[in-house]
Amino acid sequence: MQGHIYSQYLFFHQWDRLKAYAAGKGIRIIGDAPIFVAHDSADCWARRELFYLTPDGQPMFVAGAPPDYFAATGQRWENPLYRWDAMAADGYAWWIERLRAVLTVVDVLRLARFRGFAGYWAIPGDAPTAETGTWEPGPGIPFFAAVEAALGRLPIIAEDLGVITPEVVAQRDHFGLPGMKVLQFAFDAFESAPDNPHLPHNYGRNAVVYTGTHDNNTTAGWYATASPRAGGVRARVCRLRGDRPRRRGTGPRAGRPGVGRRDGGDPAAGPAHARVGGAHESAGTAGRQLAMALHGGRVGGGDGGVGPPLRAGPHGLGLCGSDASGFGTQSSCCVRRPAVLPARSLCRPPCASMQRNVFIVA
Repeated sequence: MQGHIYSQYLFFHQWDRLKAYAAGKGIRIIGDAPIFVAHDSADCWARRELFYLTPDGQPMFVAGAPPDYFAATGQRWENPLYRWDAMAADGYAWWIERLRAVLTVVDVLRLARFRGFAGYWAIPGDAPTAETGTWEPGPGIPFFAAVEAALGRLPIIAEDLGVITPEVVAQRDHFGLPGMKVLQFAFDAFESAPDNPHLPHNYGRNAVVYTGTHDNNTTAGWYATASPRAGGVRARVCRLRGDRPRRRGTGPRAGRPGVGRRDGGDPAAGPAHARVGGAHESAGTAGRQLAMALHGGRVGGGDGGVGPPLRAGPHGLGLCGSDASGFGTQSSCCVRRPAVLPARSLCRPPCASMQRNVFIVA
C-alpha cells in the first residue's frame, strides 16, 4: 500500500509541474473520463450502495451496447451500473467529487459515452451477451444542472458519436456543450449521405472536430488504404482539393514544403514518413492538410477566415481566440508537427456555421 501511495505522490508532483509548464506556454490539456467505472475499482468497492450489486458484491446489471451491424450479439462491457436514484438522493455528490478531481489534472474533459446520461443499455449480470439488455433512462439534465451548480460552467466535450437521440441532443445543447465530429466519418460516406453530420458544411456552431478516434486508422493510413478507384475516398478527396489522383509509386512530393518534413522545409529535421498514395508524407501533415483544407485552407484566420482561427507555430497547431465553449484564449489542442497547408478548400468555402469549432489534428 505504501508503495502505491508513493507512486501516486510522484505522479501528481510531476504532473502538476508539467501542467503548469503547459499553461505557461498557453496550452490547455484535454483529458478523458468514461461514464462507467470498473467493477474492481476503488470507487465501486468503497461506495457499493451507489451500484447495482448483489449482497456478495457481484454486478446485478452491467453496461454495454445493443446488437447492431457491427456486433450481432451486442457489446458487454462488464461495468456495474449506477443506482442513479441513490446518487440523486445526495445531489450526485460522488459524481461532483469525481469530476472535481479530474479537472484538477486537466483543463477540458471529454466525457465518453455521453449518451448514457440520457439513456443506457442495461444487461443482466448473468447474461452471457448483450442481447437481453433493455434501454433505461439516465439522470439527464438534472444531473448536469447539479454538477454545474457545484463546479460552475462545465469545460466538457460531449462524446456524442453513434446513434444519438433527441434527448441526447437536448441534454448537450441545454448546457452549451460542444459535441464531436470526425473527418474520416465524413468522407467514408460523402456521396451516399449528403446530410452526413460529419461533413464540415453540415456542422453546427459548437463542435470539436477530430481527424479520427482511437477506433480509427491514422489519417495517413486511412488515406493510403482508401480506394483509389473513381468515386473512391481518395479520388473524392483529391477531386475536391482540385488535384489529380496519383497512381501509386508516381509523382514524388518529398521536395514540397511541409510534405514529409517535420519543419515544413528543412530536410535535416528528420521526417517520420508514411506511404500515402505513392507519395512520402508524414501522418501529421496528412491530417493537417485534411483538417485545414476543410477549415478553408487558412492558417491564423487570414484572408477573412472564420474564427476561432488555427495558428501554426513551432510545435504545431493551436486554437487561438475565445470560443463559445469557454475553452479559453490560447491553444486548446496541440499536434507534434508544424503546419504548411494548401490554401484550397476540400468542400465549399467556410460558412458561419463553422465558427467556434475546434479542430484537433491527431
